[in-house]
Amino acid sequence: MQNINSTGLSLNLPLDGYTAKITTPLSCIEILSPAEIKLIEICCNTFKLKIQTDEFKIVTLVKSLILEVYNPDGVMIIQITTPCKKTELKMEN
Repeated sequence: MQNINSTGLSLNLPLDGYTAKITTPLSCIEILSPAEIKLIEICCNTFKLKIQTDEFKIVTLVKSLILEVYNPDGVMIIQITTPCKKTELKMEN
């Protein structure tokens, strides 16, 4: 994971077996490695989400999301929530 600048980050899943799950109020996306995920704040609480794999590319705008990364054993190793307070994000799993 690396900072793109003060308002964004880039996450690479280069190894086989790692997965990511992105949950937004309107959708749930599951991603298998290898993949690149970029999250850039474009204005107050609006984020550009870019997901690129060998098979597809998605670019969309979201107001809130939960990004979770899992290792090959299924253990969550990273969780990023925007906006920062989880209670502001209203989603059903």
